[in-house]
Amino acid sequence: WLDHQFSAPGVMVITYEATVKMAIIDVCGKWTKGPWTLQARLGLAPVVSVYDVDDHKLRSILAETDASGNGWLAELSSRYSWKSGWFVEASVAQMRFNVDGTENDYVYGGEDFGQSWSIRHEIAGTQTSGALSVGKTF
Repeated sequence: WLDHQFSAPGVMVITYEATVKMAIIDVCGKWTKGPWTLQARLGLAPVVSVYDVDDHKLRSILAETDASGNGWLAELSSRYSWKSGWFVEASVAQMRFNVDGTENDYVYGGEDFGQSWSIRHEIAGTQTSGALSVGKTF
């Protein structure tokens, strides 16, 4: 879920909200040798849906998009553990999706009040993360 508001000094310019739903089918694996552990995850999202609403307040245009498509994800982590219980771990992950659908635009104010139109709308998203951790197991 993504929600943003943008403004100029004293004026709300646009609000933006997107909801992404993904059903993920994944395969995970873990390999351990001595103090090292490696974990991996690969996933496929054959069904991704995105609902997107933009309110262009200065132009009085509300844009709503309902789109569908697919995506994937990948994660990898490596951990080194000492016998004392301390460990260090590094991980990276990435998720991507591509959807397309119809954007319906409605004019709700001004001289063009009541006008509407539809256009094809493509949305692509990428999320990448990484972490480095130090900890102790008890």
